[in-house]
Amino acid sequence: MRCVPGLLVLCVPVLGLVSTLALGTEFAGGTGDPGDPYLVATCEQLIQIGQDPNLLDRHFAMVEDLDMDPNSPRGCIFTQAVIAPDTDPEHDDFQGMVFTGSFDGRGHAIRHLTIQSDEGDFLGLFGRVGKKAMIRDLALENVRIGSSGYCLAGLVAFSRGCISHCRVAGQISGSGEWCSCLGLLAGRAWGRIDRCDAEGTIDCASVSRGGYFGLLVGQNSAHMTDCTSAGAITGGAMCYVVGGLVGDNLGSIADCRSECHMIMHSMYGGTGRYGGLVGSNGGPICRSRAIGDISCRKYSKYVGGLAGYSSGVVQACYADVEISGECAVNYFGGLAGINCGHLTHAYARGNVTASLGVGGLAGENWGNINQCYATGQAVADKESWIPVGGLVGDGRMGRTTSSFWDVQTSGIAGSEGGTGLGTLNMQSAEVFLNAGWDFVQERANGTADVWSMPKDGGYPTLAVFSDGCQPHPLEGSGTPDDPYRIATAEDLGAICRHDITACYCCTHDFPEISGIIAADRFRTTRTVCRAGQAT
Repeated sequence: MRCVPGLLVLCVPVLGLVSTLALGTEFAGGTGDPGDPYLVATCEQLIQIGQDPNLLDRHFAMVEDLDMDPNSPRGCIFTQAVIAPDTDPEHDDFQGMVFTGSFDGRGHAIRHLTIQSDEGDFLGLFGRVGKKAMIRDLALENVRIGSSGYCLAGLVAFSRGCISHCRVAGQISGSGEWCSCLGLLAGRAWGRIDRCDAEGTIDCASVSRGGYFGLLVGQNSAHMTDCTSAGAITGGAMCYVVGGLVGDNLGSIADCRSECHMIMHSMYGGTGRYGGLVGSNGGPICRSRAIGDISCRKYSKYVGGLAGYSSGVVQACYADVEISGECAVNYFGGLAGINCGHLTHAYARGNVTASLGVGGLAGENWGNINQCYATGQAVADKESWIPVGGLVGDGRMGRTTSSFWDVQTSGIAGSEGGTGLGTLNMQSAEVFLNAGWDFVQERANGTADVWSMPKDGGYPTLAVFSDGCQPHPLEGSGTPDDPYRIATAEDLGAICRHDITACYCCTHDFPEISGIIAADRFRTTRTVCRAGQAT
């Protein structure tokens, strides 16, 4: 039975399913104002938010956990979003009213939310939220969403607002020819996403054409910070872009982590972009990592431990992802399948086995690689004109500087870019210091403290991920009204280990600074320059 906004439906069992709606239900308290939100204590009160258009700009807070189990006496299976649903699935774009208020879970959980529709679009707890909307401190557990439509998610199908401190666990299932933008937290996201987690599965094995799929977000244009994802993704005949955290990233990602097990079954050559963190990246990614495994059965185009395809800036990241391709593939890399942007201060440790086009770090490089390394095994099981490299497979169109690979662990003596070293040298700080790498507690190569050597020996690690190595503190909060204040060379060097979307200002002169700032076709985000100080 379909749950229709504005319709009163009593508890009527239908083939074991029960649908319950309550029109005109009173809330447990509050006036709906920002300082006095409506209090939500029952499923009926939650459902009413989506039934009354006058409530979509109001403010709400949960005071109890809610169980929406379809098999319970008052449970419900929905065929559209609970709040702010799409009212015309025949139309290509969202048709309906947008939620523009706030929803504070206050640490409570909504369990067993179930939405099933043959062709429904914009499915989730929220169908669409606007720029002013805020959703925070909410958990969704055992959520189940299934459709052949566009924008499917557990929490928000399409978000232009702010989502913070939310957690989603469950399963999203897509099918059909045009299914796209699937994610446990959000199908498509603009605005901001802060400190959110997703755990579960994305099943797009029955999707036959295109689409963006990620455990956290399907397609991201938001500023995303401190988020994690864990789970599995199964892809079908032509799943175009798939990532462990985000399918297609057009926004910024900082301090995020993904642990994903991915099995792809592409049937058409030259289409797939699959990555342990993001499938396709066009924005900045910093201080983020991916672990897990990716198995490609049939055809794929670009597969990488961190990103399948990257035209953005990737800095201070690593991947430890086992990658294998059983049939014809194009470019596989331990960090990136293909790099058309900038990879700097990054490394890959996973093994890469494919038919052709294999690189320990990047399968193909059209951009810049600087101060990176790879240690994983690189194996191509077919002879081809596409080379295999310990660091870079095909690097004829790109540039690689101050980068290395382990010739012993990789089993590869050559690379189109980089320098091959034995394991002993790869675990020696001296080699990297001579190449200009900036390590903790040395100043000759800079003050950013990017790298550190493990106390018990081993390969260099990124200091931001090392235990007990905290970033140099900065005064201020990083906002336009209270920017981080840069007074010393140490402050300046620490910028790369703080929020790349924050605001900074110089408070003192710098007598001498050497180095290069190169935009190289890429744009900066929220950069603030304050006049009055000389550099």
